Amino acid sequence: MRRIGSLLAAGLAVPALFLFPATAHAQGTALTCSATETVTYSPGLRHTTQAVSIEAQRDFSCGSRTGYVHQTIPNSPSSCTSLLKATTGQYTITWSNGNSSTISYNRQATLALGTVVLITETGTVTSGEFSGQSTLRTATLTPNITTTFLTACMASGVPSVSGPGIYQII
Repeated sequence: MRRIGSLLAAGLAVPALFLFPATAHAQGTALTCSATETVTYSPGLRHTTQAVSIEAQRDFSCGSRTGYVHQTIPNSPSSCTSLLKATTGQYTITWSNGNSSTISYNRQATLALGTVVLITETGTVTSGEFSGQSTLRTATLTPNITTTFLTACMASGVPSVSGPGIYQII
């Protein structure tokens, strides 16, 4: 417990949220899930904007249930800076119990250590299971590259990002 207090005092607890999955439900949380996510870009994201096909797969493990999101966006004008822009949107989670939840979200992204993209997303379930409840998603995505993110953007491009996350319906 002392270690947690010292982490909070040092301001290190916030980055830790992105690195370690939750193991228990927070009080008042309807569902807490660990997540894995992969986003591919074809062609890879570059420094300049170009038409890119984006395919995203997010898989959730929530104790006794699972879920997934699969999105395809053809010919999206995108660049490396697009990945780091604040965005809003909507997606639908398909649950293993046959239900679904449609989420409207606000997403923030930052680049850490020159290679890691930290995602924080807040939202609301607008229809389906858990309708009216809030959502919180955090993810730590690492580009599939052998250099820094910025170097790859200037050279061959970033073909994909992937990594773990936490998803909560509150």
